[in-house]
Amino acid sequence: MEANDILSSKKYFLVGEIHGTRECPAIFLDFIRVYDIGNVALEIPRDYQKEVEEYFLSKRKLENLSWFRDKEKNHDGRKSDSMKQLVRILKERRVRVFLVDILEKSFEQIALHKRDDIMACSLLELDRRIAFLCGNVHVMKQPLYLPLDSPFYDQYPLGVVQTCGSFLPEEESVSVQIHALNGGTFFNCGYKSYNPDKIQQRRVDRTNLPCIIPSKDPSFDFQYLIERFSAST
Repeated sequence: MEANDILSSKKYFLVGEIHGTRECPAIFLDFIRVYDIGNVALEIPRDYQKEVEEYFLSKRKLENLSWFRDKEKNHDGRKSDSMKQLVRILKERRVRVFLVDILEKSFEQIALHKRDDIMACSLLELDRRIAFLCGNVHVMKQPLYLPLDSPFYDQYPLGVVQTCGSFLPEEESVSVQIHALNGGTFFNCGYKSYNPDKIQQRRVDRTNLPCIIPSKDPSFDFQYLIERFSAST
């Protein structure tokens, strides 16, 4: 089956991004347009669902959405200007938006290893064809095994991250990782560098970017390859 046929047919369209780039939200919008998806989930705490709904009903202005208005200087990229514009365009296109991350007020009380399970349950409860934009780890369809020296190792049982994608039914989901062959920059608690992928550079015709290819990492079905990332604060 061709990539487009697979992407068009799956109920859960999982798009893994690097937080804090200009490119990832724009690519996500293209996916929604090309594959005619009318529902979107975002990795934003559910605390803000009511405000987003008020914005979509024109009862609140975009600049008054607390998630973006109260942006701290060292945010992790999910409050970037590009994410803000994503929400604006989703409203223009009349795409329904659901926030599925855990509540901010309960973040300290819920063990970190429960977070992906909760996001997956939220998607399953919605029971509709939906595209989910979130960090790359969350869309992995297989658990992630952290090395012993990882600062997060002790926060997961035996260092195993049961990812959101691994909780969803395999036959109903597709996972796409957005990847920049030539590296670039992103903003996640400060400006950071994204390393070039020299191995992939030798395998892929870079004059044909962007393109989508089958992923060699079994945790993802496909990679969407672009030239570079650029930071969005």
